[in-house]
Amino acid sequence: MAKTLDDQLYQTPSSVNYNPGFVMPIAPPLPQNMDTWSPWNVQQSFANLAINNNPPPMPLQPPFQPPQPPPLPAVAIQQSPVQAPSLTAPLPLLPQLQTAAPIVQQPNHDPLLKVSWCRDVFFLIDRSQGQGTPSTDPPVGPVTIADPALARLAQIAVSLVLQIAASFTPQPGQKMPLHVAEAVAMRATLSGTGAFPEFIRHNPRTAFRDFETAARNGFATAWFRLGRDYENFNDHQHARECFERGVKLNIESCLYVCSK
Repeated sequence: MAKTLDDQLYQTPSSVNYNPGFVMPIAPPLPQNMDTWSPWNVQQSFANLAINNNPPPMPLQPPFQPPQPPPLPAVAIQQSPVQAPSLTAPLPLLPQLQTAAPIVQQPNHDPLLKVSWCRDVFFLIDRSQGQGTPSTDPPVGPVTIADPALARLAQIAVSLVLQIAASFTPQPGQKMPLHVAEAVAMRATLSGTGAFPEFIRHNPRTAFRDFETAARNGFATAWFRLGRDYENFNDHQHARECFERGVKLNIESCLYVCSK
C-alpha cells in the first residue's frame, strides 16, 4: 500500500486525460515471436482478407461452335468424284478375242466366261454381215466371213456353244443354269439360220424348241425370237404372249413390237 495519496496517483495509471491536447495512441502489443513478424506479413494478411471477402469471378464460357465433321483421309481426298455409269459398253475387239481364244478352249475354264467370249465373237460376225443389232431376224443361209482370223474364231465359238448347250442334263426339280440357257439360245440361232451347216444343219423346228427352252429357263431375250417364230406360224395370240413376257423382263425389242 502506498504511503501517500500522491504515490497512489503516480503509480496507478488512469485513462483520464488531465492535460488537454493530443494524446499518443497506445500501440498494440507486439507478437511474442519477433523473428516471424514483419510488415510484409501484415500486408499479406490484409491482402488475403480482401481476397477471401470477395467471391471468385465466374469463368467465361467460350462461344458455342457447331461440331465440325472429321477430316477426310488423304486417300479419299485424292479420289476422283463419283461419275454416272456409262450408257454404252465397249465393243469387243478382234485382237483381244484372239488372245483369249487359247484360254477359253481349256476344259477347266469357267463356262460362263466361255459363253461371254462366244457372244462377243458372234457380235463381230453380225457386224461383218451388216447386221446392226442381234435382236433383228438374222438372214437364213451359210454365212461368209471375209476375215480369216474372224472365221477361225467363229469355228471355235460354234464348237464351244454346242458343247456347253449339251452339257446340262435336266433333272427333276433342277433348273438349268443361265449360261447354259444362253448357249441353248445360241444353238437355236445356229439351227434356225443354218449359218454353219458343217456344224449344225438348218432346222427351224429344233430352233423353236431351243428358243422355248432357253426362255423358260431364264434367258429373257429368247422370248423375242420365240414370238417371231409364232408370228411365222401365223399364231399371233401366242406371239403376243411371248412379247408381253419379254416386256415384263425389260426386253426392248419386245416393247417395240408390242407398241406397233
